[in-house]
Amino acid sequence: ALEAARKEKVLAIFLPRLQRRVRWFLFARSLGFRSRAAARIQRCWRQFVAGRASDARYAAAVVLQSAYRARVARREYVRVVESLRLVDMMLKIAVARKEMGPRVLERRSGGGGGGGAGGRPAAGKQNSSSHMARKQSGWNFSKFAAVNFRPGTSAIYQTTPIERSMTKLDPSEETAAREVFRDLSLYMDKNASALAVAMYGVQRPRLRDEIYCQLCKQLTDNP
Repeated sequence: ALEAARKEKVLAIFLPRLQRRVRWFLFARSLGFRSRAAARIQRCWRQFVAGRASDARYAAAVVLQSAYRARVARREYVRVVESLRLVDMMLKIAVARKEMGPRVLERRSGGGGGGGAGGRPAAGKQNSSSHMARKQSGWNFSKFAAVNFRPGTSAIYQTTPIERSMTKLDPSEETAAREVFRDLSLYMDKNASALAVAMYGVQRPRLRDEIYCQLCKQLTDNP
């Protein structure tokens, strides 16, 4: 009986302590699970927020790149249009001067009888007429062509296609030079626009001198 009473007393003392320890262990384990779960949720949330911020920055960068490219393309388009207008205006002025030159010479040579004493034209008019005659005959351009063009290259108007460029070009530009002469001849016959000729100069800067020389050639002694 005493032994049984002693066991009951021991159980009454240590059983509550054991229960408290078990409860604390279970609480600590559940708390650890909750803390790990909370940390995992926080990491997922941070990754989600960082992903949204990255997407927003990427979208903003794409918009900025598109705006910059559009601005550059617009500026290049305006520059090309202005260049084409300038080339077209220069071609029209050159053709107009070519057409008006003989008329001016006829007026000056025919209407100068009363300019000086005894019906002789004034010296200034003679000098002006001779200067314009030399200018219209292409004397200056012929001299320039003799020095700067390839040997055997004609410096006056021709209807047949050229076999090679008038100036010294790279072999890769020879075909383009012949195409320029073809389009220039079509433009002078009013079968094409100046845009085809001007685009060669816009896209290939090395052909600009060749285009100018071909234009001067086709306007020299052009019937």
